[in-house]
Amino acid sequence: MKEIPLGNDIGGRISTDVAGTPNTIEWVGLDTEHSLIAFGAYFDAFVGHELGHAINMPHHGDLVANNRICPGNPMYIALRGGQYSGEWRCVMRYNEAQYYEGWDGRCYAADPEGVQNMYCTSKAGTERNAGPDRMENGMALPMAGDATVGTCMTHLTIRGFATNGGR
Repeated sequence: MKEIPLGNDIGGRISTDVAGTPNTIEWVGLDTEHSLIAFGAYFDAFVGHELGHAINMPHHGDLVANNRICPGNPMYIALRGGQYSGEWRCVMRYNEAQYYEGWDGRCYAADPEGVQNMYCTSKAGTERNAGPDRMENGMALPMAGDATVGTCMTHLTIRGFATNGGR
């Protein structure tokens, strides 16, 4: 076993900066000691997320709130089409947003948690990410809407057969 430093506040990563096919990934690094505490009940989704990168699955989007209206770290603000968008149950969707910028230009406290136990087959937002622009219980929804990337299962090929029906 090899010790691989991941850096501060990084729970997991793969050997390259860009997801690729399994033959291009040399290692998947997980900080299990800190991640078990940090992710708690979401630890399985965290492991599935990092393994997803190892088999060529990207984030649902990589938009970061640089010119943000919400307080806090820009990595934890959900934006339309960004890393918190798309299928709510997909393990490739980030789930630690503290805030999101609504369609009305206002900042709202995010409640991004939920069961993440699958890889998505569509870019379409579901649950809190689904539907038309609307006000619901005083909140502008959808939270992050449809993904700009998504369709995680279409990035997976097993033994020469693509999961999207191609060969």
